[in-house]
Amino acid sequence: MQNNQNNSRKAINYYRLILSIQKRMLKSIEQDKLEQLSNLIEERRILFDVIKSKEIAPEEEILKEITTSYKNLLKKLEDKKKQTLSDLDRKSTRLNSSHQIISYAVFC
Repeated sequence: MQNNQNNSRKAINYYRLILSIQKRMLKSIEQDKLEQLSNLIEERRILFDVIKSKEIAPEEEILKEITTSYKNLLKKLEDKKKQTLSDLDRKSTRLNSSHQIISYAVFC
């Protein structure tokens, strides 16, 4: 019985860590800290590998939190991607309309 309680506590700790990482990932996206985001993605992947190797099943409530958090994270990434593409398109249009002759070097 004691062993099951220890495993349950470990599972909760692992999954709480994942939630914490996902919250930091969201903050990194909002602050355009892509290197930090990359490190957090790797940290999250490693943690999931550890959980998988130990066959630790999450409690349903924690799993719902992680899933919701991750969906929000993906939406934020998609929004950021759209905004970046939109910004690039505006810069391109501005460049094209303000210059009659554009040298080849601009496109390199």
